[in-house]
Amino acid sequence: MHSHLTTARQGTMIKHGALVFSGGLLAGLMLTFSLLGHIEVWPIPGQLNIELPGTSRAWLRSHLGLILNGIGIWVFMLVGAKILLSEQQQKLYVISVLITAWFNSAGFIIGTLFGVHGLHFGGAVANTVTYLFFLVAVITVVIQVALVLSGAKQLKAAAN
Repeated sequence: MHSHLTTARQGTMIKHGALVFSGGLLAGLMLTFSLLGHIEVWPIPGQLNIELPGTSRAWLRSHLGLILNGIGIWVFMLVGAKILLSEQQQKLYVISVLITAWFNSAGFIIGTLFGVHGLHFGGAVANTVTYLFFLVAVITVVIQVALVLSGAKQLKAAAN
């Protein structure tokens, strides 16, 4: 039997979307500090002259990447609430959406902290790890898109 994504699963996805989105906001704060060249938070007096890891461009990528991953979880949650999936498909759908967002986000942060892009396998350990995080995210996004297509087909069949 096929059904819409359960309320409990939707709640899980909303929560994880908020956590990933919040990580994007923190990366935005790091972007601000990187652009300033120090840590300064008004109304706290003074500043901390600490050399932060990562470049401003890398923090911008992480900031935007994590925000988009959080929003992506919410979008896939909304789609999941409309399409029809079996119980097993629903479990796989939620797991693949969350793995995609968290692994992609981890790739952005590791890349920023260690100054790597993870666009190819090899090189520095951090680059290889970043690449593997992105690779897992690519594999799981293909799974979730396939499930969306399957769920849309089921929804269309149920409407006829």
